[in-house]
Amino acid sequence: MLKNNLIHDPVEHYAREVLANRIVAGRLVKLACQRHVDDRKSGHKRGLFWDLEAALRVINFFPDVLLLPETGSPFYLEPWSSSSSVRCSGDRDQTAIAGSVPPIFE
Repeated sequence: MLKNNLIHDPVEHYAREVLANRIVAGRLVKLACQRHVDDRKSGHKRGLFWDLEAALRVINFFPDVLLLPETGSPFYLEPWSSSSSVRCSGDRDQTAIAGSVPPIFE
């Protein structure tokens, strides 16, 4: 069973699923996921923190704003694209500047 906080943090959930080999991913994606997990544990020592609220704003932007032209259904990001999109806005330093880690695509 998932820990409660993983359900509310889709980026953390995706990273842990990749690292547990439950989601197939390439080397660079695995490295990005490991960095995310490591930053969550020790990033505070370097002045970093994870802004979950900012990350969820990015994830929720797409279905709230974008509709598929064929059906009018909301556009939902896939887990991999959610994770890479929010890494640009959820990572913060003490000055609250987003985007300390660029997204990695394979």
